[in-house]
Amino acid sequence: MNKVNPTYLEKGHPINTAANVLREDVSLPALLLYKDRIENNIQWMKNFSEKYHVQLAPHAKTTMTPQIIKAQLSAGAWGMTVANPVQAQTAYHAGCQNILMANQLVGKANMSIIANMLETSSIQFYCVVDSVENVSALDTFFTEKSLTLNVLIELGAHHGRCGCRTEEQVNSVVRAINTSTSLRLSGVEFYEGVIHGDDEVTQVRNFIDWVLNIFTSDFFQSSIRAEHPLLTGAGSAWYDIVCEAFKEADLHPNVVPIIRPGCYVIHDMGIYEDSQTQIMLRNAQCQASHTTLQSAMELWAYVLSIPEPGVAIVGFGKRDVAFDAGLPTPLTYYHVGDQTPIAIHSGTCVVKDIMDQHAFMTFDIDLQVGDMMSFGTSHPCLTFDKWREIAVVDESLNIIDRYNTYF
Repeated sequence: MNKVNPTYLEKGHPINTAANVLREDVSLPALLLYKDRIENNIQWMKNFSEKYHVQLAPHAKTTMTPQIIKAQLSAGAWGMTVANPVQAQTAYHAGCQNILMANQLVGKANMSIIANMLETSSIQFYCVVDSVENVSALDTFFTEKSLTLNVLIELGAHHGRCGCRTEEQVNSVVRAINTSTSLRLSGVEFYEGVIHGDDEVTQVRNFIDWVLNIFTSDFFQSSIRAEHPLLTGAGSAWYDIVCEAFKEADLHPNVVPIIRPGCYVIHDMGIYEDSQTQIMLRNAQCQASHTTLQSAMELWAYVLSIPEPGVAIVGFGKRDVAFDAGLPTPLTYYHVGDQTPIAIHSGTCVVKDIMDQHAFMTFDIDLQVGDMMSFGTSHPCLTFDKWREIAVVDESLNIIDRYNTYF
């Protein structure tokens, strides 16, 4: 179901660039992306990664949008990160040649998807392993297919997600790979974003140091079979710490250091805005930049009802926007027919709760039924997956393109 007006955005119809959100040419609620801000964010992260001489493999799960994947690749991304084989297919069809699945490849149907891609294309595909059992299953399957599979050892933080927790676990998995027929040990993968608690910076740095000690150990290095082994980590919160650690490690020139932030391309007005603020405060390279990341996504909706003084019901809900990391933030309101939207000052409008299709908001502004409102969101991943088609706009809210998602 398309959530934008099919008059302008239905597949197969030409884009009417005369369409404008403020003229009510688009059915609301609608998710809008600002093209210039996306381009700014892609360039910002490109500049950052180049300063640290690391490669980018942005996580495609954030948007699952081929147009955005293509833009990231065109800007020089080494490849894309995915979480499962279906996402890998989307990245491949968007033109990605280096695909890093930062997850375990488990189950014959999933293995078959990857095998088919390897048999019919020239892509470089990598997945992660953290157990002898998974190594054995992969080896049996891909040996029968006469295919070679690139695997990375995943190292995990205590109380985190997947990944080997000790050097002994790592060594047992490496030994299993060494005796396999079809698996090629190609490096190390880790994810530090699950580390929480007191003095998180120190905890994250200690974890990365442990990863580097494993990766550079004689046993591990002697077991690598890739000409250019990968060393990859970093989500959207600690990529600066990861880059600093890679820089200080003085890695061998053959090593390909890769970071995998995904949310930077859209950014947000919540958890990632907070994380980026901390990065800007602690990182000299960021402080030297003349630009920063910009929130490129807004949700627009109508005021449906004002059933009580100071209480408005707005026409969006859990089906339209993320709510797991904070409720949407009111940004502007617009009386239909006025010249421009009016900025909302902090605290004068507050979303208190949302249901499937309704948002409950208190307000202390000149708000009327039928007014349009824009909202910033937190956690773009769980907003994108609610939309099959998204309107792309310029700063004047003219519709200039449409993006389709593939979740």
